[in-house]
Amino acid sequence: MALARHRGDPVLRAWNVDCGRGEDSYAIAMMLMDAANPPGVAGTVQVFATESDASALVHARAGRYPASRLALIERAVTNRHFAMSGNDAVASRKLRGAIVFAAHDLLQDPPLSRLHLVAWRNRLSLLTHSIQRAMLRILHYALVPGGYLLLGEHEGSDAMDEWFVSVDSRRGLYRARLTAAAASAESPAPATHAPVAMEPAFKSSASGEIYRRALQHDALPSLIVGHDYEIVHLCDRVGRFLAFSAGEPTRQLMTVIHPALRGALRVALHEATLSRQPVHSPQVSFRRGGRHLLVSIAAKPFTDSDSGADLILVLFDETESDRTGDGLPPEAPVHRIESNLHSVRTGLRRQGDALPESGQGSLHAANEALQIINEELRTATEELQARESALQAANQELSTLVAELEQEMERAATERDHLRNLRHASESAVMFVDRQLSVRFYTPACRTLFDVALLDACGALPDVVKGFDLPSLAEDVATVMRTLRRQERQVTDRNGRCFGMHLAPYVTSSDRVTGVVVTLRSVTTRPPIARPAPLMPQALDMSASIASLMGMPTDVPPDR
Repeated sequence: MALARHRGDPVLRAWNVDCGRGEDSYAIAMMLMDAANPPGVAGTVQVFATESDASALVHARAGRYPASRLALIERAVTNRHFAMSGNDAVASRKLRGAIVFAAHDLLQDPPLSRLHLVAWRNRLSLLTHSIQRAMLRILHYALVPGGYLLLGEHEGSDAMDEWFVSVDSRRGLYRARLTAAAASAESPAPATHAPVAMEPAFKSSASGEIYRRALQHDALPSLIVGHDYEIVHLCDRVGRFLAFSAGEPTRQLMTVIHPALRGALRVALHEATLSRQPVHSPQVSFRRGGRHLLVSIAAKPFTDSDSGADLILVLFDETESDRTGDGLPPEAPVHRIESNLHSVRTGLRRQGDALPESGQGSLHAANEALQIINEELRTATEELQARESALQAANQELSTLVAELEQEMERAATERDHLRNLRHASESAVMFVDRQLSVRFYTPACRTLFDVALLDACGALPDVVKGFDLPSLAEDVATVMRTLRRQERQVTDRNGRCFGMHLAPYVTSSDRVTGVVVTLRSVTTRPPIARPAPLMPQALDMSASIASLMGMPTDVPPDR
């Protein structure tokens, strides 16, 4: 709220990116509305909640959540913004009016702008470094200078330092840096040197404005750069120290600074960045318009109170040299550098000659100490080599174990495939029952005999086989688990179909009985086929026929 008041914005604008089902959006709206002055005034807070999932937006717009989800929020806050409807809490009309839900994809759609707060929780760590950098740049563009970015707890990236300043990294709160683009948009353009018509000195000018112009007139030429040495603001008289070249314009100070001042400026900026203390460089010879000048550079780091950006103020102080530059021969700087080097070498040589004999003894003792350290390092190296050999042996053992495990996994996968195919190919109804008589596993054939809902819910075996005449099923199961003897019997269902029931103990690989295997097989009973008794052929009396053929009387039996 202080940021919005400082900028003169009548409405505090927030954006919840990838809002999901809207929990964070309502929480942000409640927090901002309670922080408004006066609290809860309509129109002072506007939260934009975007999501690419249309179904999630429908749920978020309803603003209806289980009451248990609001248990961690103070009761006074929930009573102020929610109304109870049964076991659900429904957002009030005022709270829903402060939030605008819309479909938006941050990777494809253009972002919103001029926001004071952007919440993008628990998403940044899921992206690659290059995409993180692109997303952070988009979110920085969406914020006003000094706006806040809210991420998940302990969520951040090494690419954030370019765009944001950490406020509370543990809670994931960051503040937008004041970049050159933002500064140019916020600050007025540097004054030009074009002639201006004479006006009265005090025409409609406040005393503070007069004081500012007076300071700017007498102050040293200066400029402000960011942490990457990019120019943020220029004084109107600092252009004499800059040299812009042809081509694409740049704001990099180290590129546009005059070559004669580049070395001293680089050292001053580097020391100021590391120490966070003002640094003054030695005077540097600088030639401009035929004049020989001496320029000293001061780099003063500071932190802007409004945006939280770390900036550096660079001041240029120039004085006239006692000697003119035209009288200096071209080789004068070279001779001066050579003389300085000669004096430094002479001083070092004298210091070496002045070393006492005790210094030689100290060097000998130091040499012996170094030899001892060298031996210790050699011993440590041998120990490391031995450990490396042990690690290699352990690595080989692990490789062997991994190969064995892979074989076991392949064997287990093959057995699993066999069992799956056996299960689906079996026409018998098989159920695995634990000691509590709960069905833990069944074959597809059980679906045609029993209630599928009871099977999937691990129902009790007596309830599952309720359609069969099994009055002593529980006792039979207990007997099988106690005696480890199988039992078989024939049972019938309500439709009169006959089945053969087989009860066997379920034994694990560790030789423990943990249940019973129940198998039902359909039994088809057919009455035996009645076949007629075979007819015995009657004895034919061929005597009459034979007698007639031989001309004998038929009533006299033939001689035998």
